[in-house]
Amino acid sequence: MFRVLGSLEITAGDRLARVPGPRQRELLALLLLRANRVVTVSTMIELAWGERPPPTARRQAQNCVGRVRRLITELGLPPETIVTTPGGYLLAIGADRLDMLAFRARVHEGRALAGAGHVWKASRVYRGGLSLWRGPAFADVDLGPFDAEARLLDELRLTAHEECLALEMEFGRHGRLVPELAALVAEHPLRERLWGQLMLALYRAGRRAEALAVYQRARERIRRELGTEPGRRLRALRAAIARDEPLGPFPWVE
Repeated sequence: MFRVLGSLEITAGDRLARVPGPRQRELLALLLLRANRVVTVSTMIELAWGERPPPTARRQAQNCVGRVRRLITELGLPPETIVTTPGGYLLAIGADRLDMLAFRARVHEGRALAGAGHVWKASRVYRGGLSLWRGPAFADVDLGPFDAEARLLDELRLTAHEECLALEMEFGRHGRLVPELAALVAEHPLRERLWGQLMLALYRAGRRAEALAVYQRARERIRRELGTEPGRRLRALRAAIARDEPLGPFPWVE
C-alpha cells in the first residue's frame, strides 16, 4: 500500500518500507501524484534538477526509475507496476493500493449518496475517506514546481470535511460538532464556510450569543487579513441569527 496523505510511506503487510535517497523519494512521489498518467522523463528532470540539469540527467533519471522499480518488486508488487511508455513512465495502480485514490473514490461516493438523499450513509463514507489522512499530502517530500498539485489534495480534504460536517448537522449533531468546527476555524481562519458552519452549529445548539460572537471574530479576522468585509452569505446568516429565526440548511454553509 502506498500512502501519500501525510508522509510518503509504503506498507507491505505489517512491514513499513522507507524509500532511500531524496531523489528516489521525489521521483516516486511524482509518479504517485500522477498515478495512472504518464510522467515524461523531461518532467522528472525538471523535478530533480530544475532549469540546469547535468548532461547525464536523462540516464540518471532512468537509473532512478530502475531503483524504485526494484524496491517495489522487493515489497511484493509486480515490476510492471511502473510501466515504461514511449514518453516516460506510468505507475499503474488502483484505489486498493494508493490512499490518494481511495480518498478520491470515497469523496465521489459520498457526494453521490448525499445527492440521492442517503445522508447518514454519505457521512460515514466521508468519514472513512477523511480517516486516511495523517497530515498534509506528501508532507516530507519536496515536489518543487509540482507542489501546487499536491496542495490541491489538501484543498479537496478540507472541502470534503466541510461537506461531511454539513451532512452531520442534518441529523442533529450540532453540539458535538462545535469543538471540531472550532479547531478547523482556528486552522483555516479565512475560510468563511467554516465560520458559517460553526455559527449555525452553535445557534442550533441553543448558543445564540456565542454564534453572534463567532461572527464578530470572523469579521475582525477577515478585515485584518484581507481588508474586506465578510461575504454576503456569512452576513446573511448573521442577520438571521440576530433575528432569532428558525434555521434549516442554508446554501451559504452547505
